[in-house]
Amino acid sequence: MFWTKNKGGKKPGTTIIGLVYSGKAAIGTDFDVSKENCDEIGLVDSCRHALVGFTGDPKGSDLPKKFVHKLDTCEDLQNTCREMSHQWQTDELFSEISGKLVALGRDYAYLITPGKADRIDTGIIAVGPGEEYALAAIRAILAQPNVEESVEEIVKKAFNVAAGVCVLVNSNATIISLN
Repeated sequence: MFWTKNKGGKKPGTTIIGLVYSGKAAIGTDFDVSKENCDEIGLVDSCRHALVGFTGDPKGSDLPKKFVHKLDTCEDLQNTCREMSHQWQTDELFSEISGKLVALGRDYAYLITPGKADRIDTGIIAVGPGEEYALAAIRAILAQPNVEESVEEIVKKAFNVAAGVCVLVNSNATIISLN
């Protein structure tokens, strides 16, 4: 599990970028542990069935662990996403936590917030301060006639592009993939 914190508290959150492409998945987060006085965190983790990322309130750091545990017991990504969104909305311990949870399997990406689990059919997902730039970068890479980069390389390129146009994004990203 990799922890991140945003750059000097300029805008809450950290950027998380994920991609599901050709049966493979990768997720990354910009990594800046030197910024300790921040109100929001970001993290990414993996399990046998999926990749998961969270950006938001530090009290939400248990959400990805809970997600991975739920997924390991039922092994159905879509149902786990729905259950997690419901629990996030109704559980007294989690209902006050602000943030976004993302999950990627081999076929789909999901954006999970309290009470809502949206399947992202394109497989392209980004949350945090650089999300618009990251989404544009991935879309541009995938629009090329011959995409030869791996999903990890595409996510890394998206971080580099987003960091080039958004001061809140760090190009020194940590990327993990679903094997």
